[in-house]
Amino acid sequence: MEAIKNPRGRGAGVNLAGAPSAARERMWKAMRILRRFQIGELLQVAEIARRKAAERYLRDLTGADYLRIEKRVRGCEGSVYVLIRNTGPFAPRVGRKGLTIDPNIEIIRLRELRENLTAQITACDKRLIRLGAFVERQKLGGQN
Repeated sequence: MEAIKNPRGRGAGVNLAGAPSAARERMWKAMRILRRFQIGELLQVAEIARRKAAERYLRDLTGADYLRIEKRVRGCEGSVYVLIRNTGPFAPRVGRKGLTIDPNIEIIRLRELRENLTAQITACDKRLIRLGAFVERQKLGGQN
């Protein structure tokens, strides 16, 4: 995946180049399986050692409307989260400026674009065939 830059100027963009972290991928897979979880459960299932990094990812996903906090709880286990937007198997990526890149949505968008372009190309081919037949009829009609 290439870097996404903000067209408004240098330094204003978010660089999301490279592969997402394996820890975030594991957390996303665990969230999709659990659907409703506390951070302690997520850390165990996804085998994550860095709680702060997990908290930051949960905060980012909550802000991007992928998760909802069902019940706020203080302590080791933390709040109860619910996955409300399961877009697919690839983990959404959230940059420092809040820009969210979801490969699942991009794949769907590109497939739809391909289908639309294929339909347009097919329609153009049919018009070209009709136009070619028309031109041939005109040539034959002019020779008689």
